[in-house]
Amino acid sequence: MRRVRSDSTDSLGHDSFLDVVANLVGILIILVVLVGTQAGQQIASADTDLEQAEAQLEAKRQTLAGRRRTADSLDRDNAELQARLKQETALAEIASAERDRLQQLVVLAEQEIASRLSAADQERAAAATQLAETTSLQRRLQELERMRFDLESTPVETRVLEHHATPLARTVFNDEIHFRVKDGRIVHVPMEALVDRMTETFRFQIEKLGSVAETTETVGPIEEFRLQYAIRIEEQTVRTDLGPIRRQVPQFVGFVLLPTRPILGEELGVALGDPNSDLQRRLAPLDTSSTTVTVWVYPDSYDQYLQLETWLHEKGFLVASWPLPSDQPIAGGPNGMRSVAQ
Repeated sequence: MRRVRSDSTDSLGHDSFLDVVANLVGILIILVVLVGTQAGQQIASADTDLEQAEAQLEAKRQTLAGRRRTADSLDRDNAELQARLKQETALAEIASAERDRLQQLVVLAEQEIASRLSAADQERAAAATQLAETTSLQRRLQELERMRFDLESTPVETRVLEHHATPLARTVFNDEIHFRVKDGRIVHVPMEALVDRMTETFRFQIEKLGSVAETTETVGPIEEFRLQYAIRIEEQTVRTDLGPIRRQVPQFVGFVLLPTRPILGEELGVALGDPNSDLQRRLAPLDTSSTTVTVWVYPDSYDQYLQLETWLHEKGFLVASWPLPSDQPIAGGPNGMRSVAQ
């Protein structure tokens, strides 16, 4: 009986062991199946990621290839630009050298033109001087003719005329003082001071000629006179080796002296008799050997002028006279004027 129990017990234990082994095998099979499933999924996922990575790599390769092509194109363009830059630089250097050569030619031409213009100006100035002298002589001749006519038409009256033994007349180039004799009165004419004042304003008045063809200006008064002068633009044609050139040149037209009052100065008899008169005070410090007294005289004061001339000669002065018509003020032209002294 005991033995029967023992076999039953061993058979039961063996079965339990087999059940355990079967369970373990089942579990292992299940684990193998799970691991295989997961491995398959991971392999599939890895294949998908690999395909995507290969696709991205291919895209990057294509992008890189495109950029390389672009870089190669840019390199070629850069090389072309460098070559073109060198070419343009060479052309610019050639153009600069040609410009310098032309500039030198222009400078030489301007110098030649300036030289020729200077020579032309000198010739024109000489011609103008001759014209002014001719005009002055013609005006003097007209005055003498008018005086002769007045004398011929005046009833003959016996008068004692004083004759002055004088040397030949000569043009004045020394110091000169001006006076005007009119209505029997004598007044100092500040000619040099007025002309100097006019000269000081020339440059400023010439600038006005950019907008107007002619301008008239007045300076002073200095003492009892103002000076009115005119400047105008004249076109001149100068012939050069490059052809005729037209240019605009400012020209001095002339001037007149305008008295500040109708009656000026002191009576000539008082001036000659009074040592303190304005006439004698102005003449006192002057050197008679180097000073010419220029007298602008009007027809109504010829007799007073003869008295003045006699008095001045007695003092040792050279005397120059400018007869003027009754209605004509003291005036001057572009080349000024020179008195003729005796």
